[in-house]
Amino acid sequence: MEGDEVTPSESALRSFLTESQRAALDEALAEKAAEHAVAARAAGHQKALVESDRKSRMGKGTGAAKKGGGGGRFTWGSIMTNADDVEVALDRSDPNYDSEEERTTVMLRQQRSLKEEVNWYKQQVAGIVEEYFGSGDIAEVAESLDELGMLDLMHYFVKRLITLSLDRKDREREMTSVLLSSLYAEVIPPEQVQKGFLSLVNSLEDLVLDVPGAPDLLATFISRAVVDDVLPPAMANRIPEAPAALLLLKQKVEANLLTRHSAEKILRCWSSDTKESIQKLLTEYGASLDLDEAARCLRNLSVPFFHHELVKQAIHLAMSSPSSSASGSREAMVGLLTCLMASGELRSVQLLKGVKRVTATLDDLCLDNPTAKVDFQEVTKLMMSADLLSSSDLASCSSEDTSAPATNGTHSLSAFKSASIAAVREYFDSSDVDEVARR
Repeated sequence: MEGDEVTPSESALRSFLTESQRAALDEALAEKAAEHAVAARAAGHQKALVESDRKSRMGKGTGAAKKGGGGGRFTWGSIMTNADDVEVALDRSDPNYDSEEERTTVMLRQQRSLKEEVNWYKQQVAGIVEEYFGSGDIAEVAESLDELGMLDLMHYFVKRLITLSLDRKDREREMTSVLLSSLYAEVIPPEQVQKGFLSLVNSLEDLVLDVPGAPDLLATFISRAVVDDVLPPAMANRIPEAPAALLLLKQKVEANLLTRHSAEKILRCWSSDTKESIQKLLTEYGASLDLDEAARCLRNLSVPFFHHELVKQAIHLAMSSPSSSASGSREAMVGLLTCLMASGELRSVQLLKGVKRVTATLDDLCLDNPTAKVDFQEVTKLMMSADLLSSSDLASCSSEDTSAPATNGTHSLSAFKSASIAAVREYFDSSDVDEVARR
C-alpha cells in the first residue's frame, strides 16, 4: 500500500500471498487503523472534559461549591446570603446531603411551629378570661379549656388570668381566686398551677412597670391560693431571695400566712371592700327606701357571685329592727329582696345561700341576741309570704349543717374544709380528742 509503512513481518507475509489475498489484507489493516484513530480522538475529548470539571475529592457530588459558595461549617456564608433563602438538601440520596444541616433545619422548624402554637394559645385564653370576667360562668371556662386541650400549656392560662386581674377591681380578683380553686386538679393540673405562679414571680419586675402594686397583689394571690389548697404551703420557700423585689414578695407571703387567724383574713382579702359597700348600700336604703337607687348601687358593685352577702346582711338588719320601725324595718328589707328578685338582679341561688349562712350562725347570734331565732322565724315568714322562700327551701336551709360534711358518702371539698376547721377550733378550746375523732 502506497503511503503506509510496511513492517518486515508484513513484507515476508505478502511474498506468500496472491494478489487477491494482498488486497484483502490491505483493506482489513486500513479499517483497523481507522478504528484506532476514532478511539484516540474520543479518549482525548473525554480527558479534556475531566480536566476542565471540578470533582469532589471523595468522589461524591457534582463538584459545585456547597451553600452557594458560602463555605462549610463555622462560616458566616457568602455575602448577601439570607439563611432563609438557602435550599438545604434534606434527601439522604442527594449528593449535597448533610445530616447536621438536616438536624438544624428540623429544630428550627419545630421551634417556629411551637412558637406559633403558644402565641395562638395565649390569644385563645385571653379571650376566655375576658369572657369570664363579664359572665362569671365557671362551667363555660372549664368547657372552653377542655376543648383547647394542651395540658402542658395550662400555665399560660394561669399567668394570663392573674395578670389581667392585677389592674382591675377586687371583683375580678375574687373571681380569679374562685376560678383557680374551682378548676384546680379537675381541669388544670397542679403542676401547671404552680408553674404559672412561678412564672409570675419571675416576671415580677416587668409587672411592676405596668402595675405598681403588683408585689402586694401577687403576695395576696399566692397566700389566697395556699389557703384554698391550690398551692402547697411550702410555696413561699420556692420564691427566690434575689433581687430585692422577690425577697420582699417572699417576706409578704410569709407574713400573710403566719399572722393569727390568717386563713379567715385571707379568705376575705378581696371582699372586705365589697362587704363595706353592701353595708353602706343597705344603710342608705333603710334611710331613703329608694329601691331604684339600691338596685343601681348593687349593679355598680358588679359582684353577682357575692350577692349572698347582701341577703345575709339584709336579714341581719331585719332581725335587729322591730317591724314597727320605719327605718330599716323588716318589711322594707324583705321588699328590697323581692324587688331585686323580680328584676333579676338577685338570683335564687344567691338568696338561698344567704339564708343558709344566717341559719348556720344562729347559735352564735343567740349569744348576743337571745331572741335571734324568734326574729329569724318572723323574717322568714315574711319572705315566704312574699314568695321568696318555700317551706322546702327553708327546711333544706335548716337541715344543712355547714360545720360537718354531708352524709351518705356525698362529701364536698368545701364542706370537708369547713368541718376540719370547726373540729380543729373545737379541739383547741376543749382538748377533747374523742370529740374530734367523732366529728
